[in-house]
Amino acid sequence: MIKRFKDGKIFILYANPECEKLLGEELTEHIGDMEYEYWRLVRSYAETILLDMRENKGNSKTKPK
Repeated sequence: MIKRFKDGKIFILYANPECEKLLGEELTEHIGDMEYEYWRLVRSYAETILLDMRENKGNSKTKPK
């Protein structure tokens, strides 16, 4: 999600399944540029998914043959 804080700064914010909030990229300098915000959000989401996949690969119950 994109979150605007009381001080006016805007960041991408991610909450994982354990409800831990992780602060992402700052978007404050691009207020109103919806295309920039959208693509940064997509990029951050893709990076998060890839990170989760890499972490879960090591935790897999079945070993690859």
